[in-house]
Amino acid sequence: MRITFIKPGAFIKHKGKIGVTLVASNNDAVVNFFDEYGDHTPVSAQDISFPEDVELRNELLFNQSLRELALDNDLISIDRYGDSFLTLIRSFT
Repeated sequence: MRITFIKPGAFIKHKGKIGVTLVASNNDAVVNFFDEYGDHTPVSAQDISFPEDVELRNELLFNQSLRELALDNDLISIDRYGDSFLTLIRSFT
């Protein structure tokens, strides 16, 4: 499975948990944090960070709920056959 980020800046980390911000806040000091279940929590902008690329990819590979939330909101795209196709091509070389 190959994950491509469409909106990588939408993924945020709060208290060690990776989620997304789907709706902009009217207040710059507050960020709308949505967890893997789609539950909303307004959090202080000072309390968030952005996950590392490898950390985010691993979370999306193993956390199906977060992956589905990201897919449903067009934050990522998934090519389920890309890796298999490349493996097949390499087998002929």
